[in-house]
Amino acid sequence: MPSFWGSSELAGQKIPAETFATYRLLIKNNEKEKLLGISIHRIETAYKLWINGNLVAQNGKVGESFEQMTPKWSSREYYFKTQGEFTELIVQVSNFCHKKGGMGKSISIGNASHIAHENKKAQGIDIFLIGIMLIIGLYHIGLFIIRPKAKTTLFFAFVMLATALFTFVTSEFIILNLFPNFSWHWLVKINYISNYTRAIFFALFLAYLFEEEISVKFMKIMGIIGAVMISISLVLPTKILSYTFMIMVVYAAISILYAVTGVLRATFRKRDGALSSLLGAIALVIAIINDILRDLNVLETIRLVPFGLFLFIFFQSFMLSLRSARSFSIMNLLTERLSVLSKIIIPPKIRTAT
Repeated sequence: MPSFWGSSELAGQKIPAETFATYRLLIKNNEKEKLLGISIHRIETAYKLWINGNLVAQNGKVGESFEQMTPKWSSREYYFKTQGEFTELIVQVSNFCHKKGGMGKSISIGNASHIAHENKKAQGIDIFLIGIMLIIGLYHIGLFIIRPKAKTTLFFAFVMLATALFTFVTSEFIILNLFPNFSWHWLVKINYISNYTRAIFFALFLAYLFEEEISVKFMKIMGIIGAVMISISLVLPTKILSYTFMIMVVYAAISILYAVTGVLRATFRKRDGALSSLLGAIALVIAIINDILRDLNVLETIRLVPFGLFLFIFFQSFMLSLRSARSFSIMNLLTERLSVLSKIIIPPKIRTAT
């Protein structure tokens, strides 16, 4: 622990992803009557928690088969006072609804104040990022309405809005604070749909920025494939959909890496804004790779996507703002030159008559 059942072994035998199990942990108490906290993030896919024999929490419904259980994701913390020499934790877990089962993430136990602070900090970071992404997304939609030919602003807006949706429903499950009974099945589907959407518009955004280095036709084909996968995600049963995770990863990797390679070529050719785009894209790609490996329990690291995303937003917004400012400067310069030329070419009498 932590590990998902499908990749774990017990007594030399591989544990199936779809099964049920009971975990028991004894904690030696250093102090009596001390208030402690326990933080649990996303057990796959239902659990019950007992502390010193008392049922403290039930997330979803634990069962011995697909028909008997009800899946649910959440990120929650619980608090208790130490009693006696030991504290006993018992967690019952079941999964028959997803390709990943078991306790894939560590359970955090510590002082109640520390646990509360860490959870509030994690949610605060997500809320902050969601707010930034919504504001920037809506702002760039406004820019597109003003200048419909600037498709890059629209694609960038969609990247921001899709990422805001993904963070809202999956990171710290903020959506469950507002809608506690929100469907687990739709949480999974939105997870996949928002990831396909982000990959599509991220690649199109870079393709339209650097059309000479990145094939827009190829990216449109990838966009069609992504739209098909989104449609499939909507109709597939959630359990089957979870087994398409690697398809989603491969699709996103092809789209994004091809686009980033094009930006790298544009940087070598000293295209306008290429270096800024490259730095932001590299920061985001590294963060995404880290978090994917973290979710697969390959790496034991912190989540980097919030930081990578912040850098991506900063560099891309800077680049788009710089391009917009230069476009307006060129327009003003052309307007001034046209005014001067009109005074030179059109005789005074004609100008007076007009």
